This record gives sequence, C-alpha cells and structure tokens, in this order.
Amino acid sequence: MLLTILIGTAIAQAPGTLDIPKASWPAIFFGEATDTQSIVGRTALSGLPNLQKKGVASGVTEIRIWEGFGLTYLEGYRFRKDSAGIRGWWIQPAQPGRKDWKAKNYLVEFKPPKMGWPEFWKSLEDLKISTLPDFESLDGPKNSMLDGVSYVVEFAQPGRYRTYMYDNPFSQKGKMPELDNLRNIVRAIHAAFRSQTVR
Repeated sequence: MLLTILIGTAIAQAPGTLDIPKASWPAIFFGEATDTQSIVGRTALSGLPNLQKKGVASGVTEIRIWEGFGLTYLEGYRFRKDSAGIRGWWIQPAQPGRKDWKAKNYLVEFKPPKMGWPEFWKSLEDLKISTLPDFESLDGPKNSMLDGVSYVVEFAQPGRYRTYMYDNPFSQKGKMPELDNLRNIVRAIHAAFRSQTVR
C-alpha cells in the first residue's frame, strides 16, 4: 500500500541545474519574502512554491512571467503543463485598498484562451520563452530608465530551472530579435488574458 501511495504522489524535484544570470538584478528583483513587491515575496504571499528551491514534479513544466518592478504593483502570470493538460493563473498585484481582490492568495485561474491552451502554449514555445538569453547579456545599445515596466521569466522542468530579465522592453530602441520575442510573448499573454485581469 505504501508503494502505491508513493507511486501515485507527484513529488517535486529540487532543481539540479540552476541557470541564474550572474548580474545585479536577481538579488534586487527576487528580493526577500517580506517584500510583497519582490518575486520571492509575491510567491510566498500567493502560497506558491519557490521554483529555485522546490522545483517541479516529474512530467511538469511551469512558466511564470513577472511584470512590474517600477512604480506599478508587481503582478504575474503562471502557466503549468502536466499530464492532465495546461492551466494558467493571474497572480494579482498586492495592491493596498483593493478589497475586491483575493487577499488570501491573490491567485485567479484563467479561463481557457479563445485559441485553446495547446495553441497558446505553442505560441510561447515558438517565441523561445524557455531559451531566451538574459537582456543584460545581449550586445547593442540599451536604454536605462527608472520606474518603468520590466519582465522576469522563470522556467522550470524536473531538475532544471532558469530565469532571465528584460529591462523595460517596450522602451528599448535596440534592434534585437530576442527583444522582439520578449515583446511578442507579453503581447500574446495580454491578448489572450487581459480581459480577465483588467478590473
């Protein structure tokens, strides 16, 4: 009976490979659990596992895209694929005074996009969401600005975790295909789910 229980339980595998850029931004953007405007803080507030420490179970792929890091309140998008299919959630901003938002975990599950989950997931894969390089590693001119909107992507599979950041991609003038990919990833998410997140 114990064997049956163990087989039927999906156990998260701590990442064996951590691909985290050796740059200054991870410490700032991931922050501490007490900071609800940091990734670690929003993750904890939402009751989600820390992907860098916990990883995901066998057969699971999880993608999180974090949007904010300036004057706007941090929010996120979580997409998870496993043997049961694909699901997605909006990680709501921890915005004071918005009592209509779920104050316990700030998670709202998305209804399936009009194109369907498989096609949406494929659109992210086609834009190389799992392999895009970190913005700071790209050659070319980069605009630096304060209090804009930046994006951090987390990608996890069993035994593997990676993250990267794009600094204010919609304000950058550089002609980089990777930058275009990131912009199109954000556009795809907004087009599919913005009607479910704007209140």
